[in-house]
Amino acid sequence: MAALTTSDLADLTSTEAQSLSQTQLSGLTPAQITGMSTTTLGNLSTTQLSALTSTQVLGLTTSQLNAMTLNQVLALTVRNLSLGQVTGLNATEVANLSSTQVASLAPTQIAALSTTAINTLRADELQGLTTAQANAPTAVQIAGMTATTLGNLSTTQLAALTPTQIHGLTSSQLTAMSASEIQALAVSSLSLSQVANLGTIALANLSTTQVASLNGSQIAALSHSSLNTLTADEIQALTTTQANALTLGQIAGLDTTTLGNLTPTQLGALTTTQLLGLTPTQLTNMAATAIQALAVSHLSLVQIANYSTTALGNLTPTQIASLSASQVAALSTTSINALTPDEIQGLTTGERADRGADRRHDHDHARQPHGDAARRADDDAGTRLHRDAAHQYDPSRAPGADSPEPVGRADRVIEHDGLRQPLHDADRLAHRDADRSTVDDRDQRLVGG
Repeated sequence: MAALTTSDLADLTSTEAQSLSQTQLSGLTPAQITGMSTTTLGNLSTTQLSALTSTQVLGLTTSQLNAMTLNQVLALTVRNLSLGQVTGLNATEVANLSSTQVASLAPTQIAALSTTAINTLRADELQGLTTAQANAPTAVQIAGMTATTLGNLSTTQLAALTPTQIHGLTSSQLTAMSASEIQALAVSSLSLSQVANLGTIALANLSTTQVASLNGSQIAALSHSSLNTLTADEIQALTTTQANALTLGQIAGLDTTTLGNLTPTQLGALTTTQLLGLTPTQLTNMAATAIQALAVSHLSLVQIANYSTTALGNLTPTQIASLSASQVAALSTTSINALTPDEIQGLTTGERADRGADRRHDHDHARQPHGDAARRADDDAGTRLHRDAAHQYDPSRAPGADSPEPVGRADRVIEHDGLRQPLHDADRLAHRDADRSTVDDRDQRLVGG
């Protein structure tokens, strides 16, 4: 048989081909097998094909394999196919494989199948794969699986997917998964891109254990709309590290329900940056126990200025006392008036003084709308008073210039800008001489009279 040329083999009729004994057929070399026409090969019976040795099977070309009938394919020992032959199998031929044949494929052969070929595998064939076989598909093959094919994998197989395979899952595939399917995944292996693109449905289908398994970077990658789908149990299962991973934007995007599901411990552990993300609406809608857990001394002046009386009223005296002078000064008058006596007492002396000064300043501006102009006018009036007093002094009319200054004149003060101010030395001299001149004039009138 080894002496037959490819031309000789091609001339064999169907009857002649099928009359070859197993011994005769086993004498054919791989090269002779490769040289057979699809017609000659098609004339071989299933029994003859099943008798081909592993070496002879390696001689089959892709064209020959893809030209075989269903029964001929079923007769082959596909485990003996090379990776190149497996890769060359078209979707029809792979679809023709039996469950037994699929189950016989080595993991490397599974990894060699085209994406199109994999999608022809039936549910029973897929679920018949061992863990080693199920772990064989590449990330590209995983990404190319249809929702039906992926859905045909058992939860056990899904749970056994490697991190590399999990990285191959697309957003569409994750979204299309049922709750039981996605709950079987090791979601801690999802990439940040996958987490960021998780639909609200997929995220809502995660179990509490899965949410708790996400690392800080994955938590920070979630959209705020996705975060708002988490249940109270899932939110409260977050560790301090996970809760502290939430970004300022995520904090600002939390709805009232989600924010309300955070425990006092989680709220108390929020960082300064996270606290700055809280909006006036969020602060106002917080329950008393929630707002009392916050480190309010880290709130910005803008947040404090927009604090509602309700939110302020929920603060404890200790929290009020922790506010800085700048924060207290930022509070509105309405908010200040809403403080309880205990909270007022909780303010430090400096905070009360700063706030009192601000209120007096506000009152002065209300009483004197033209404060700057009024003060300039008072300054001018004071200057004129000093000038006139100095002008009235005349040494020639002061015979008693050497007499001692009357007691108490050194302590004279003037009203200036609404305050009693001590006179400077020059001012006191001017006022003293003016007074003496007045006394001399009075004495002369008495003598003349």
